Amino acid sequence: MGKNALINLSNCEVESIRRWENDINMPDLMCRYIDHYLCDKKDLGIFYKSNLSLTGIHSVISTCHRIEIISVIENIGLPNFEIGGYTSKQIYGIKNVCSRLAKIACGVDSVILGEPFVYDQVNNSFKYDKTDPLIFNTVKISLDIAKKVKKKYSFYSQDDYSDIAIKFLGSTTNVIIIGSGMLAKTLYDKLDNSLIISRNLKSARKKFERVSDIKNIPTKPFKCIIATTNTKKYQKFVTKALKNSNCLLAVDLSSKPFLVQPNFEYITMYDKKFEDEVKIINAKLISKVNLVKNDIDKQVNKIF
Repeated sequence: MGKNALINLSNCEVESIRRWENDINMPDLMCRYIDHYLCDKKDLGIFYKSNLSLTGIHSVISTCHRIEIISVIENIGLPNFEIGGYTSKQIYGIKNVCSRLAKIACGVDSVILGEPFVYDQVNNSFKYDKTDPLIFNTVKISLDIAKKVKKKYSFYSQDDYSDIAIKFLGSTTNVIIIGSGMLAKTLYDKLDNSLIISRNLKSARKKFERVSDIKNIPTKPFKCIIATTNTKKYQKFVTKALKNSNCLLAVDLSSKPFLVQPNFEYITMYDKKFEDEVKIINAKLISKVNLVKNDIDKQVNKIF
């Protein structure tokens, strides 16, 4: 299937999933998960990229706020997994899995309600995944429902993580962004004359006009947004680069904070002032949450 194949599902594919649902001799789906409702967000942010020991046919959604393992099961279920002292929960059946995935993709279960990134995260986790047609087609239905319901209720956050970070910067004309991925691109487009700091200059220069190497941090005072994933090697680079710099403020959007007791103002996603901003954003959509969830269940019930 092509790059955009997840958007539309044919009648034939829907009918094939219905047969799976109704035939007790056919395999079924289950979802085992740990999300930010079950786990301290900071803990989940630290171990969401951990290698899991899994058996059977499965696909995985892994973000800083959830680990979702979608598995094909026959006759008996699979055991829950454990990470960092937390044990996953599980749900059974194509209908329940489809409903859960649609709600995730719609952003109704996100830390920031209606946030724009999670749809792509679900899409990207599965669009080239052909481990099993039952998983693949169920995800296609989930994404289609999420897209329609999100539009129906205009369930879009007016602000996201990048907007919170920018708010903390205040008035400044000298901003650097550490990272070159999707979040960094969002920040770069919103901040005039910002400078991208990246390890991979060749790749970064294809997407950004103003790019510098991590070893060449500006000498004049600046404010900084860290918008990349924390790895052990990259943490050393960033810590060393910022330690003796003229950084005035760093807002860290990594799920695993980079810095430990820096000598400048440092704000992470787990600080109270950041979480207070999230509450303000969510207040604008909280009244629609039950409407969106109920409509998703209604759409799923129409199909199955």
